[in-house]
Amino acid sequence: MTDLDSCAPAVLEIVRSDLAIPCTETELDAELLADLGFDSIAFAIGRVAIHERLGVLLTEEQVHGCRTVRDIVDIVDGSIGVAKLAEESHGA
Repeated sequence: MTDLDSCAPAVLEIVRSDLAIPCTETELDAELLADLGFDSIAFAIGRVAIHERLGVLLTEEQVHGCRTVRDIVDIVDGSIGVAKLAEESHGA
């Protein structure tokens, strides 16, 4: 799966619009704290925005365990994948 096949564009848009942090596709490996200046408020706002826009509820532990934007994308992609599998198995 390429970054554009994943939720990466949506997560990047959340970083840009909700958190007002400039971030592009080339910055998926940017460090949340050191490079992008994330703080506890940014993590909280990001969690809420991801839940509202993508329907994925991340725990504080999941988000605080992320070092990069790509880490967040991977967790969200994994959660979406698990939800799709569960939905398909109930529909079968």
